[in-house]
Amino acid sequence: MLAVTLMGAEVNLILASIGVFALLVVCFYLIRLIRELIPTLRQVRRTIRELERTIQNSQEIIYNLKSISRTLDKEVADAQGIVDSARGIVDQVRLVTSTITKPIAALCNVLMGVGYGMKYLLKRDSYEEEQV
Repeated sequence: MLAVTLMGAEVNLILASIGVFALLVVCFYLIRLIRELIPTLRQVRRTIRELERTIQNSQEIIYNLKSISRTLDKEVADAQGIVDSARGIVDQVRLVTSTITKPIAALCNVLMGVGYGMKYLLKRDSYEEEQV
């Protein structure tokens, strides 16, 4: 067997070679990582830009919705006034109809009584004429 004796300079050379090799491996993987990160960072930047646009559009939509809401509030207030007026008119009509209904019902009953009385008198007269 061949015995290998290493000298200090040779050990340093081997260690330096291993260090350089390790540094090359680290650089290789670092370069691969950077090559993968660059497109990812670009996509993140595009996504953030689109998110900013979406937020800006959302703010415009919210502003428009607030404007529509204010307009609807005014319209609802106007409609509430119309409904209140209509309720007042309905109450007045109800009062008038209840005031008129009682006398008309009484008059109707009187007229019906007169009608039945006339029928009775006509029947009685026609019966008496048949008897004579």
